[in-house]
Amino acid sequence: MAANNNEKTVFLTSSNDWELWDLQFQAQAIAGNLWDQIQGLAPFLGKPTAPDLAKHKHKSPSSQSTAQSTITARGSLDPGTEEDPRATPATGSSSSTPIQITDLTADGFRTFQLAWTIYQSELKEYNQQADKVQQLKQWVLKTINPHYQRTSCKPVESISTWYKALETQVGVSVDDTIDEAREAYRLAIKPLVRLPKDLIKWSENWEQAFSTAEEKGVPETKRIKSWLNDFLDAVQPIMGNWVTTYEMVQRPSIKQLTLTYREVAHDFRKEVRRQTRARIPAGNRVAKGSFGPSFAATTGGKEAVRSTAPFIYVVLNRLYCGCSSSLAFWQSQKAFLYRSIA
Repeated sequence: MAANNNEKTVFLTSSNDWELWDLQFQAQAIAGNLWDQIQGLAPFLGKPTAPDLAKHKHKSPSSQSTAQSTITARGSLDPGTEEDPRATPATGSSSSTPIQITDLTADGFRTFQLAWTIYQSELKEYNQQADKVQQLKQWVLKTINPHYQRTSCKPVESISTWYKALETQVGVSVDDTIDEAREAYRLAIKPLVRLPKDLIKWSENWEQAFSTAEEKGVPETKRIKSWLNDFLDAVQPIMGNWVTTYEMVQRPSIKQLTLTYREVAHDFRKEVRRQTRARIPAGNRVAKGSFGPSFAATTGGKEAVRSTAPFIYVVLNRLYCGCSSSLAFWQSQKAFLYRSIA
């Protein structure tokens, strides 16, 4: 029942925490084989009742005064092997004297032993389930704020009642979770008009937002072409060349509906790392404006610049490493290039 030490416990302090807290609660309940009972799909085990000696065959009061019971060397009762013809049925006794185990007939002793074995097994299962319920209750009390403890978790009530009360008081509806997932997804695909500090982290956030939205059934995640266009549109401002190439290369996978969002995220991170490795090493930085004078002075003027513009653009992209100083240099050189060929 104990949570994994590597798993960060979520504390239920408001409705914002409900989804993650509920997920951990379900994990705890499933680990203790209690989830079906909490959902009402199966009953909790009732405390078993010990077998009643009077309900098993025993000797009549008259025979009890003459019958002798022997005790074995190990201290266990040996009621004999023959039935007493005067044995009283298990359905009742006219004597007010409490029935003792020594009063049982051989057959009554055997049936009582069987009933006692079943009782011990059922009692063990009951105690095990009771311990797990108690552990789950303790976990709940440790992970919710005092207000919810007072209003939803009264000591005399069952764990099922606790859970239903918390769900009513703090829980979030299915429609609300879908709306939240959709909003998070839309924020994740917002076009990158400015370069993030960490593109790898940005892609991981997009992947997580997509995963949650897909799980909640957000419509935008159902069609490959739809969500792929959302992603490519988001990274187009900073990785236009890669977007064009990637869309062409993946066209067969898009048509066959085999491309996954995890594959796209992996390919994107792979390209980001490749471009990062290809940047100019430290100590070999190109001075700001060095591309401008060199190509402006080339014979042929603007025509020469126009003919080499594609090459210059590729080089500029190669020089761009993602840092702020590189961004300023990259933007200034692109502006110069556009002015030169205007």
